[in-house]
Amino acid sequence: MAGIVSFVGFLIFTFGLVIPVAFFMFYTAYSVFPILAAVEDFDAPIYESLDLPQVVDEAKAPGGLEKDGPKPLRVSSSLRSMTRLLYSSRRCFSFCRGYSWFFCFGIIKSLALGVCVKSPFLGFLAQILLPLAATRFHTLWVHSVLSSSRKHASVEARKLFRTAGPPMALYLTSEAVVQRIVVQYYKGVGMKWEDFMPIGGHFHKSFIFWMLLAVLTFFLVVPAYVLLVRAEASLLPSDEQTLVPLDPALEGLSEGGVMALVGAWRSLTRARVINLVLLYIKMFMITVPVAFVLGFVDFAWYIVMAMESWRF
Repeated sequence: MAGIVSFVGFLIFTFGLVIPVAFFMFYTAYSVFPILAAVEDFDAPIYESLDLPQVVDEAKAPGGLEKDGPKPLRVSSSLRSMTRLLYSSRRCFSFCRGYSWFFCFGIIKSLALGVCVKSPFLGFLAQILLPLAATRFHTLWVHSVLSSSRKHASVEARKLFRTAGPPMALYLTSEAVVQRIVVQYYKGVGMKWEDFMPIGGHFHKSFIFWMLLAVLTFFLVVPAYVLLVRAEASLLPSDEQTLVPLDPALEGLSEGGVMALVGAWRSLTRARVINLVLLYIKMFMITVPVAFVLGFVDFAWYIVMAMESWRF
């Protein structure tokens, strides 16, 4: 009887806490939050849908009235504010917004990685061209994340590929380049799976591996991804209701062509880059300890149940 109770408790803990928290961390936090931070208008007024404290000027006019009114409050600068913003939209279901399109695009990328070709150059092209053909899925995902309504107007195919095609090609190329660099390092130093263990093997090799991957991702993949998201967000209709007000600099990016990529790069401000960097640092500092604790408890619980069921 005790074994059954322990097993039921393990299932409740795994499916009721571990999996939802893992989904929130690795999809909502690492995929949805950066989209909001990449396109939010930092000069927009305070959001009425959020019960957030107003930031006011220290100098006030006579009678206690503020001179310039409340200062704009960046929702994307706080993980708590973005979580509350999503929850106020569709409750817990909003944390899964756009996941169907995200899943479809991920499947196509996985198929591209699984293409077996003898020539490394052809494999490199396949990793770029196959997902590039699914740009519409990624654009629909970004629009589903940003749009307040569940239905939004579709974008003409020609306009879509003219605007989102070059940034998507840059993003996929950066991913392919980073992947090949870290794979070459893995093979070059003769790493094995034991090297990723903290005890035994050559742990310094895995440390360099992860640092190399993090640096290349941060300086190559993330900037290309931000440019892609901003280009795709510019394709939303001007009258579309969005979760966060869009950066006005996105309006001129829908002209298409390489100029959309150049315009997306020029529209990036220092404040936005710093905000994105701080966002990723906050997410890393929170998700790593939480994932470690939940994973350790879940794994330890499973081991204890397995040992109790063994018969010697």
